Amino acid sequence: MAKQSTIKDPGPITTDGPITYADVLAAIPRGPDGELLADKTNAAVVRASLGRGGQGTVQRHLNDIRAELEAMKQPSPPQSAPVAPSATVDALWQAAYVAASVHVLSRLEALASQREALQTRLATQDADLEAANAESDRLRDETSAAVVARDAAQSSLVDREAQLISDRDHEHQARLAVEAELARDRESAKHAIELAAAQWEIERRTMQAQIDRLQERLAEMRGLEIWAAGQAGPTTPK
Repeated sequence: MAKQSTIKDPGPITTDGPITYADVLAAIPRGPDGELLADKTNAAVVRASLGRGGQGTVQRHLNDIRAELEAMKQPSPPQSAPVAPSATVDALWQAAYVAASVHVLSRLEALASQREALQTRLATQDADLEAANAESDRLRDETSAAVVARDAAQSSLVDREAQLISDRDHEHQARLAVEAELARDRESAKHAIELAAAQWEIERRTMQAQIDRLQERLAEMRGLEIWAAGQAGPTTPK
């Protein structure tokens, strides 16, 4: 189950003053059902819609909105507990399997969801980098007549590009870390299932040994009953 949305109605876009979180939220395109399409746009598009503001400010607010939307997509932890084992051997095996794997499987699902979200964010960062490059070209064309202004703009853009590349590298490292953790959890799940299977086999053999001893005692009692009947001799019918 996804988390409840905490993003409120941003209200109308302001026309003066610094660009705010609410301005960026109001300028983001929405889908047919009113859902925010923050991962399908970029800072350049939002800035063009607003008609003002710095791209760095727009990008920062856009990143915050994406992070909040992504957090709302994370699944809630499972609410149900494993089914209690029954008296039969098959039910004991099933209960042992469920008890060993239900928590691990839910953890694997959560990690898989996080990995998909990180991959989506990495793709979005690539789109943001392309938009920043396009913005760099536009600014260079506009400032070609002024050498000092051009140099200042280029220096600013170099820093911005370096930041975007650094952010992308951080996202990549985070994705690698999640994949490594997922691999470790899979190995733990495999070990837990093997351990549960071994425990079940021990219990099954113990129960089978008890059944075998009971069958042997039953056979001995039946033999004694037959022997006792033979010692008593034939019964004279009345």
